[in-house]
Amino acid sequence: MILGNGIDIIEIKRLETALKRRPLLLLRIFSEKEREYFKQRLYNPSTIAGCFAAKEATVKAMGCGFVKDVRINYDESGKPLITVKGKEHIRFFASISHSKEYAAASVIATRR
Repeated sequence: MILGNGIDIIEIKRLETALKRRPLLLLRIFSEKEREYFKQRLYNPSTIAGCFAAKEATVKAMGCGFVKDVRINYDESGKPLITVKGKEHIRFFASISHSKEYAAASVIATRR
């Protein structure tokens, strides 16, 4: 049963500029494991923006919550795996994509 659907799009340059102005945002928004993934990807702005878009889309799919509670991990093939603190009963299906200028994500929330 589908509980919700969320979508988000972000301008990559805008997030990149915000992170340059306020580097601590990276620590506030993203988990240690997410930051490790970014490091492996050489802090590619499109990777960071895609992860942020997935967090935002997840919050929208749930209808409430905080981006900080959303964790985005990736399997061996790069597929996003989403967990949310206190929402273990919800399963998330996500798709992340980006172009040169934008990153977008779509998330569907279902009962486990």
